[in-house]
Amino acid sequence: MALSLADCHRLAIEHNEKVKKSGNALTSAQLQKEAVFTNYLPRLDGSATTLFMQDQDIMDMQLKLRGAYVAGFSLTQPIYVGGKIYNGNKLAKIGIEAAEIQQQQTRADVIAEADNAYWTYIAVLEKQRMVEAYKAQMDSVCAIIKNAIDAEMGTEYELVRVNAKRSELEYQLQKVKNGINLCRMNLCNIIGDSMSTAIVPTDTTVMVTAPSNMNNSIDNRPEVKLLAKNIEAKELQIKMERAEMLPTVGLQAAYNFFGNIKTEGYSQDEDGNYYPYSTNYHGGVGMVAAAAKIPLLNWLDASKKVKIAKLEVENAKLDMEQNARLMGIQVQQAIQNVMDGYAMIETAELGLKQAEENLRIVRIRYENGMGTLTDLLDAQSQWQQAKSNNIEAKTQYKIYETEYLHAVGELDR
Repeated sequence: MALSLADCHRLAIEHNEKVKKSGNALTSAQLQKEAVFTNYLPRLDGSATTLFMQDQDIMDMQLKLRGAYVAGFSLTQPIYVGGKIYNGNKLAKIGIEAAEIQQQQTRADVIAEADNAYWTYIAVLEKQRMVEAYKAQMDSVCAIIKNAIDAEMGTEYELVRVNAKRSELEYQLQKVKNGINLCRMNLCNIIGDSMSTAIVPTDTTVMVTAPSNMNNSIDNRPEVKLLAKNIEAKELQIKMERAEMLPTVGLQAAYNFFGNIKTEGYSQDEDGNYYPYSTNYHGGVGMVAAAAKIPLLNWLDASKKVKIAKLEVENAKLDMEQNARLMGIQVQQAIQNVMDGYAMIETAELGLKQAEENLRIVRIRYENGMGTLTDLLDAQSQWQQAKSNNIEAKTQYKIYETEYLHAVGELDR
């Protein structure tokens, strides 16, 4: 599978469990906001009660409540609840904003992890090519020595030394291949693909530009924004606690139905005669009421909760100050790493040019019988080290660039 760095980012974000969970958290916060908003709306409640009681003798009549019922509904509209509804909705909105910021932070973390894995994979692939090139050089030297031996101008000792070096390179090549396999599986894990997937990176040309105008601000970091949202939430919590000390006012409209309430007894007429009677009551009654509730004995408890909420705000601000200092140090370190990394590239490239030129000269001298095998092996070893340094410097620089963008909150923007 051909894979560019952009493809790596996209696949890692699509398949990462933490990113999916952050998306679920955002959806949950949005649903919570919708649920809290309904507190502004009137509340409709219904009720129904059926009574089955023994007959009750009340004065000269008998009350029958077998199957009597009362049913109805009520509509309640809060008018003022001390700011609980308004501040509750603001808290829910902060919850959505915090979930969005958390999602951004999670995406940035995943991109940074993917970048590290991608450039590390490229580095080991480049080292494989380097060892293979080195081995090809030694194969060429081996052929030269064999020809020299055939012409009785070389020695078996030289051939033994070269073959020993070729065996060493075979060992190095096997180690590099093992490293490639581990790096490939790590990258497969990050992008959510099968561990057996063959990955061919397409961004093999490591483009490096000199660092300039590096910003050291942490204002765009998700962590800073989350800390600020935490302070906002704690300040709103103070208002929520204060609301417990304030009166509440509401309106209620209700209508109730009743029926099957029976009475039986005897009534006396004008002539003094008694005759039985029975009644069945049913009907309905409506009601509109305004109610106010004033807390009287919870001031002490509520005031202590307000003080606790104020302390939590102070702690949140202290957390902001402490973490801002630490993140500032992290940014400065990231900038220094980028600067040092570029300097390492310049040094590595100069060393590689010198090693290549030295190898070219020594090889010509050896092929013309003017140099020793020891000089050639030394020159090739120096070239290998210089090439390895150059590969590591460039790929590490790309990782440093990612770490810097991550540190200043510019990685997923």
